[in-house]
Amino acid sequence: MKGGQSSARVNVDSIPQDTTDIASQLPGNVQRRNVVYYVIQTALIYFCAPILYVDFVQTTLCDKLGASKTVANLPSSAAKFMAVAALILVWLVPHTRWVKTMVACAYTLSALIAAILATMLVLSENTTLLIAGTVVYGGICGMSLVVAATYMWEVVARGVSEGSRGLLFSLSFGFGPILAILGSAGAHFVLQDKFEWLSFPRDYALLFATSVPMLLIAAIIATGFQLSYAHEVVRRDPFVTFVLGGVWDFLRDRRFLFVTISYVLMFSAWWVMNNATLHIEDMLGVEPKKMAGLCSGLRFGGKVVCGLVLGWIYARFAGRTAMLATSMLTSTAIIWALTIPGNLYLGTFALFGGGELAGVYYYTYIVSSSPANLVKRNTSLLSIAGASIAVAPWGLGAVADHYGIPASMWIALGLAFAAMAILFAVPSRPQEAGG
Repeated sequence: MKGGQSSARVNVDSIPQDTTDIASQLPGNVQRRNVVYYVIQTALIYFCAPILYVDFVQTTLCDKLGASKTVANLPSSAAKFMAVAALILVWLVPHTRWVKTMVACAYTLSALIAAILATMLVLSENTTLLIAGTVVYGGICGMSLVVAATYMWEVVARGVSEGSRGLLFSLSFGFGPILAILGSAGAHFVLQDKFEWLSFPRDYALLFATSVPMLLIAAIIATGFQLSYAHEVVRRDPFVTFVLGGVWDFLRDRRFLFVTISYVLMFSAWWVMNNATLHIEDMLGVEPKKMAGLCSGLRFGGKVVCGLVLGWIYARFAGRTAMLATSMLTSTAIIWALTIPGNLYLGTFALFGGGELAGVYYYTYIVSSSPANLVKRNTSLLSIAGASIAVAPWGLGAVADHYGIPASMWIALGLAFAAMAILFAVPSRPQEAGG
């Protein structure tokens, strides 16, 4: 056997069709190699996070270009809306042996759109065009990252056994954010207007350009995973059957239904972080642009601590407890932003960073509840449900424009509390029957 097919040594006939842990049949050294590749790739993505995560940098860029708070939130909305592309692509390319290729292509597309926007920022002085370009970047980058994430969940399901995933997540989302802190420190330095040759908008152009080589390296690493091809998908169902039949099967499982509702509510609340960034001018009297890098660093510093703790929580108490913990972190972040004055206000971004790890543990719950041949479909359905979150950044921005930023935070807090309450309706352990 060669390349990614070396794991075909596994006796797939001995693996039950409805098992959710086919990766346990892989040799230990193959799983360890997959863990190493996953951690390295995650670290590279985290290093680029100030650019790839469509929030602080894009929001402050649009704000600096003269956009309203509503428009400044549009790149984030575009990123979430384009999650619908994940479902379409998973239908077009369901074949298991294309998983690694799809991840590599997604990261390559992210590199391309970053290079295009960096060039626009250097060559164009048309603010309307640059704002539109930033929104388009948000949509395409968001689509690419969701597609990569969807296929990467199958890498987890087919490459790392259930018993090793706590370690995988602790390393990836504990160590990885350290790289994000370094990237954020660099972004903070670049955005301080210290050098004439880096005057606005060239400072932002440099940030986008820096992500290009990192994304290309991540694309190359994606081709090195070795997966179990037990029960692999080799055909494509008709689109209507795949979507409508899949949606019905997905939503009639109580676990998936309530996890999805909670996920949408929780991340709708989480996106008030953009308004919290713009609120810095009111709270500290500092231009938001100059604090974007610091806020990003605090966000990922929070992820370092919370990532290590949440990995332990997941390994010790299983899926629901980790989801509840991330929802509590988001709720606490909003309360902090509403109540803590002065420089301590910035602590809210560390809490938002921990809350953002909900994106790991909600999806992990779905993966651990799904048969191997349905992992891509079920995670992409969660992603497409997440497309409705696209309304949240835009809507919270509109509330901030008309009623003030604190009003948008109170609305977000109500959504976060509702998300936590709904999680008590799902089994503690994802493998329990959904009914």
